[in-house]
Amino acid sequence: MATNNYTVTTHDLGNFNAGNVVPAIAYLLITPQSGFIIRASDFNISGGQPVSMVPPTFAGGMLPSHVSFVKFEDTDNQVYLNYTTPTPTASDANSFYDPNWVATASNTVVVIVALSGFFMPPNDLNVKIDIDTTMGSIVPVINTISLT
Repeated sequence: MATNNYTVTTHDLGNFNAGNVVPAIAYLLITPQSGFIIRASDFNISGGQPVSMVPPTFAGGMLPSHVSFVKFEDTDNQVYLNYTTPTPTASDANSFYDPNWVATASNTVVVIVALSGFFMPPNDLNVKIDIDTTMGSIVPVINTISLT
């Protein structure tokens, strides 16, 4: 989906039988359009409560019940190497992280969606994530994680 000078992938977690536990993590990727630069701090979750601002991590708000938290990480300057926890420990820290880093056109943003450990229902399930920007955009980007 292209909007606001970037695109966001959708993520299909694949096929799951009813009653099976779905994976704990899904990933989306935000890529800037040619000539634009983005960084993790440009994005947030509509109505989400900040858990951390470095890296930007949100819980609650308008997140579906199937989602525990959403974290945004710059690919060119990761804060943590462990994507799967909302409150990483010092051992998860990226020793190459630079707090003074300036984003360039090569940077993309990984959106880490932590799913809340639920069982697959007997029907297909689309989990909608409302990603907003702090870049002056008034158009929310709704992304889908599909489970079939």
